[in-house]
Amino acid sequence: SGKGEHGVAEGEEGEGVDLNFPPPTVEDSVSIEEQANPLPTFNILELYNGVLANIAKEAPASALYLGLYESSMKFLGNYEFFQDNVLIAYLLSGAIGELIGSMIRAPAEAVKTRIQTGKTMADSLDEVFVNKEGRMSTFNAWSSSLFRDVPHGAIQIAVFELSKTLIIENPNIDFDVNTLLSEAVLGALGGGIGGFLTTPTDKITTQIIANAKDKPTAQTVIAKVLAEEGVFGFFEGALQRTAYWAFAIAIFLSCYCSFRQAAAPFFS
Repeated sequence: SGKGEHGVAEGEEGEGVDLNFPPPTVEDSVSIEEQANPLPTFNILELYNGVLANIAKEAPASALYLGLYESSMKFLGNYEFFQDNVLIAYLLSGAIGELIGSMIRAPAEAVKTRIQTGKTMADSLDEVFVNKEGRMSTFNAWSSSLFRDVPHGAIQIAVFELSKTLIIENPNIDFDVNTLLSEAVLGALGGGIGGFLTTPTDKITTQIIANAKDKPTAQTVIAKVLAEEGVFGFFEGALQRTAYWAFAIAIFLSCYCSFRQAAAPFFS
């Protein structure tokens, strides 16, 4: 076959084959593939989709938690038993705060989840508060979460407050517990310990909510985990949960204490 005027040889079927350029390389093929199927772009701001809804969910519940904790501590402080057993007072006050706060958080979480999955505010509110099945689902999720959230709320604040008290009362420790950094450190300690100790109840709660259609009880979940995974199965994900709550409560309690100190002169 002869070479044409434009550097193209005619093959047996009469098709033109360019002889002036080398055949495509692997890199060329990858480039062509990328053009045909461009890689999806990642925007870090997408991680914060729904942040306003999440703030609306957490802010009232957190305010109730801390407000009721403070009020409960003042009330229990009037009794000699709790004056002598301050750890019990911390735990009980934290539990009361978390119990009441969770009553706001659970339905707010249900509404937020529906909105984030594309439903309108009106439809989400209707499903959670008007629809009978939706109300029952929200109630079951809330009641199941009490196994996890109430102990966690009690432990994290008790560890935080007791640590501050022990440091202040120890003359051998020179550590200002009222700075933002120190309160963040103590908050991380409380959140981490609370997160770790409630990992088993988190496992139980997650299993109950995830298998809601089967209506499992805490007893059946415990029996299943023991049979399939053993005792250590209850601590699956303990490291991740401990780290998450250490950072979260460090921010939460340090900010709260700082705001409380700044606002104290206006409410004294």
